[in-house]
Amino acid sequence: RGVAVAVAGMLGLLAQSPREAAAAESAAVVVGDSIGVGIATAAGLPSRARISFSLRRSDLAAMLSQAPKGALVILSAGLNDAGDPLDQVSPSLDRAVATIGKSGRRVVWVGPPCVFSKLADRTKALDAHLRERLAGTGIEYVSLSDDWICRRENRTGDGVHFHHAGYLYLWDKIRRDAPAVAGPCHR
Repeated sequence: RGVAVAVAGMLGLLAQSPREAAAAESAAVVVGDSIGVGIATAAGLPSRARISFSLRRSDLAAMLSQAPKGALVILSAGLNDAGDPLDQVSPSLDRAVATIGKSGRRVVWVGPPCVFSKLADRTKALDAHLRERLAGTGIEYVSLSDDWICRRENRTGDGVHFHHAGYLYLWDKIRRDAPAVAGPCHR
C-alpha cells in the first residue's frame, strides 16, 4: 500500500512537471544593476540583479546562466559604466552582445536612466550609443529617458535611483516599449 501511495505521488509530480516547466519557460527574470533590483521588486519578478553591476567589471555570462532556461531576461545595464569614456565601454558592450548571442537567451536591455549627477551627459550619450549598437542584434532596447523619468521629484536623494512609484513607472514603460515583455509579464 505504501508503494501505491508513493507511485501515485510521483505520478502527480510528473503530471505537474510539464506545467511547471512551461511556466518557467514563459517567465521573466531581471538581471543587471541596482535599477534592475528596483524594477524586479516593482514588477514582482525574480531578480538576479545586484548593486554595482557593470559591463566592464562584472560577469554577464554568469548572471545570464542563473536565469531559467527559456525565461525572458530583462537586463538593466549601463548606469555603472556611464562614468567611463564611450571608447572604453564599447569593447565591453561588444562582449555583452556576443555573450547574449551565445547564451541563446531572449533579452530586453533596459538602458541607463537620465540622472541628476555629474554623469548626466555621459549617461545620455551612453543611452544613445546603446540604442544604436543594439539595433539589429535581436536584443530589444528600452531607453529610460523620457519626460516623466527625467523629473527630479521622481528620484531618491541620490538623483539616480527611484521611489517605488518610479520603479512602477519604469516597469510599465518596459512593458509598453518591449513587445517581448508583454507575453510572459502580464502583471
